[in-house]
Amino acid sequence: MGKSNLSKKTLRNNLAVCILYHNNKIDLSSLIKSINDHQINILIILDGLKKIKNQKKILNLNKNIKIKSLKKSGISFCRNYGLKYCIKNKIKLLIFLDSDIIANKTVIPSHIKFNNKYKKIPIIAGGVIPTFFRKNVNIFTKIDGLLSWLGHIPEKKERLIFEPYHLATINMSIKIDIIKKNKITFDQKLKTGEDIKFCKDVRKKGFDILKIPNANVLHSDRENFKEVLKHQSMWGKHQFYTIYKFNFLKLGKLFNILFLFLFPIFMPLISILITLISIYPWINKSILYIRYIVLIYVFVIIKSFYTYLECYRDFLKN
Repeated sequence: MGKSNLSKKTLRNNLAVCILYHNNKIDLSSLIKSINDHQINILIILDGLKKIKNQKKILNLNKNIKIKSLKKSGISFCRNYGLKYCIKNKIKLLIFLDSDIIANKTVIPSHIKFNNKYKKIPIIAGGVIPTFFRKNVNIFTKIDGLLSWLGHIPEKKERLIFEPYHLATINMSIKIDIIKKNKITFDQKLKTGEDIKFCKDVRKKGFDILKIPNANVLHSDRENFKEVLKHQSMWGKHQFYTIYKFNFLKLGKLFNILFLFLFPIFMPLISILITLISIYPWINKSILYIRYIVLIYVFVIIKSFYTYLECYRDFLKN
């Protein structure tokens, strides 16, 4: 595959890690330590907060950490700030990492290596290791992991990702020059699901997206029914835009009318299809995951209900 042409000396000028921080209960110490060896620029963006937990301790871990506090503006606005920061500071490669993960030591080197190898692919992502991969958990934590990371199972070899799957910004690198030239940004109308829309926009410009091996992060999934239900209902709301409406924008309000009338009729069939799409990557890994298909279907139905409600809200709003 060849060695990276970004040496340690040039990393500071060519690479930045951007961490979005919107929960002041999270201690970033473990995450910062997991990437600290690379001596790279780290930008921590605070969404509606003035400081991070144990801020003085965190700043002492790496002299290249910068903290930017923004008004509560949403995840897409914060990600776009990260893009603008890189453009302004002539940074070539941006790596987004979520605040609730720990990065394996190979994450940063792997992103550099594959971005050098695939120079025309604007976004590249590593895998996500869910909680149930690492320890025994309750059934709801397992379902949350299965539904959340179906397209992000760690890979043994790099591969292109095609619809209906996407890459997650939890562990994503972006070539700034390509994104800038093609005027691709995160949709600030979205409160969540911005990575799905971002991948769609990249594909519309004629680019591929790539998933790579040896760049895996450890994620802590939701731990009880209430948290999982809240998470999946939120996904259901943004699903209306990312999966449905953004593909039929030219229809305007007519799409909402058709959706409100037709979706309840086809919802059971659509939910079966989404369930099969959700379980397929896991069954590919082990046939034993088939035993969770009924519970996955139940949560997909719940998501679909919230998708329908969001369509109704959007209809009234517009």
